[in-house]
Amino acid sequence: MSKSANVLPLTLARWTAHVGEITNIEYHQSSTSFVLSSSYDCNVKLWTFKGELIGTFGQTNKWNTLDSNTYQHYRNTQAEEYQGI
Repeated sequence: MSKSANVLPLTLARWTAHVGEITNIEYHQSSTSFVLSSSYDCNVKLWTFKGELIGTFGQTNKWNTLDSNTYQHYRNTQAEEYQGI
């Protein structure tokens, strides 16, 4: 084997999706691409392909895949900016 065979690909993005082990990941492509993840933490989450958390199924706050202002990722980012994090 050549040395290049042992080189890992460049990491383009990384995020923490769940606190438990991932049990399944599904990719769905329509006019927009989505990633659905489930975990032993008993949560099922919907993500944009860029890694933005759209929402967690069963959460209190309503979200809409067509309105990025409702994304859970957006609200968390805004809260962090407000708190100076």
